[in-house]
Amino acid sequence: MHPQKELDAIQKVYDFIIWLSPIVNRLPRDFKFMTGDRLMNHWYDLLELLIEAKYSPKTTRIALLRNANIKLEKIRFIHRLLKDNNMWNLKRHKYIVEQANSVGISIGGWLKAK
Repeated sequence: MHPQKELDAIQKVYDFIIWLSPIVNRLPRDFKFMTGDRLMNHWYDLLELLIEAKYSPKTTRIALLRNANIKLEKIRFIHRLLKDNNMWNLKRHKYIVEQANSVGISIGGWLKAK
């Protein structure tokens, strides 16, 4: 097990939730309470999956990390929906995509390290 890969993925998700929360709270009401809440719930679910994976045996960990990758893909699509509905500009969307990709790389590295 590579503790740095675990901590890296968990910390990236944690930091991103802190960054994203106030932005989602400023969305227009119709997006905030549907899409925004769903998005934040997915980010929190991802954080929980990674924490569970950190403390799970190898066989369970692999399944949790695969579920984390699926959760991350759902997150990417919700972010894309928000961008396509002009809820944030291309600069913000680019940053979000970079962060999501960085999390994905960390999860992938953790999976490979098994």
